[in-house]
Amino acid sequence: MPSQVKIISEAPEEYKSSSNKGTLFNVNIKNGTYVRQDTIIFEVEFEKFIAEVVATDAGKIINFDLTEGSVVQMGDLVCEIDITAKKPWIFEVKKYLFPFAAFISGVILTLVFKSF
Repeated sequence: MPSQVKIISEAPEEYKSSSNKGTLFNVNIKNGTYVRQDTIIFEVEFEKFIAEVVATDAGKIINFDLTEGSVVQMGDLVCEIDITAKKPWIFEVKKYLFPFAAFISGVILTLVFKSF
C-alpha cells in the first residue's frame, strides 16, 4: 500500500488566523522520482508562513499531478509514495563513489610526493 503525502492539516499555533490555502513552490519531484525518507519534496507558501513537505517514506513518487504555483488547501493529499519500488542503482553507486575517489586521490598524491 502506498504511503500518502499530505499538506499539513492545520497552521502552527502562532499562525492560526492564516488562510487555509497555499501555493506550491520549490517543487523537487515529478511522477517516478525516487525519494529518500525525510527529503523535502516541495514547499507550500501560506499567508503567514511556509511549510516544508517531506517524504514520509523512501520510494517512488506516484499520483503527483500538481505543478509549481498550484493552489492547495491544508490537509490535501498531493501524492503517494510507492514504498515497494526498488532503489535506483545510482544510489548504491553514490554510496561507494566518494570513499573510492578519496582513496584513489590519496594513492596518487602519495606516489607524486614520493617521486620528489
